[in-house]
Amino acid sequence: MIHTTDSIYLREPLCNAWAITHDETAYANPEAFDPDRYLDPSTPPSPVFGWGRRRCPGIHFAQGSLFITIASILMAFDIGVIKDDNGKDVLPSGKMINAMVLIPERFVFKLTPRSASHEELVRHSS
Repeated sequence: MIHTTDSIYLREPLCNAWAITHDETAYANPEAFDPDRYLDPSTPPSPVFGWGRRRCPGIHFAQGSLFITIASILMAFDIGVIKDDNGKDVLPSGKMINAMVLIPERFVFKLTPRSASHEELVRHSS
């Protein structure tokens, strides 16, 4: 970066990941939280890790860690919805928060160990 008295100049251009992921010609309904869109091989991958030579070198570590974490949660717990006072399911609103990447608003859910041995495994893991 080059600093002057009235402005900052970047030596390298920054990429607008938000604009790329909201391109309706590439991503159908870009405002909706729809992870299934990436099952279609013609959908471009998310640019969250960057591109080219300056792509995040930890991409494989991050993706592997995320896979192991999600697989471990699914192995040990049943995930369900919470019921309100009238016995109706409390479902996520589906609203999204625009950050560097699109994320869903916080929501409540029920996480139940699949068995006593699964609960014991989770309690004694580090």
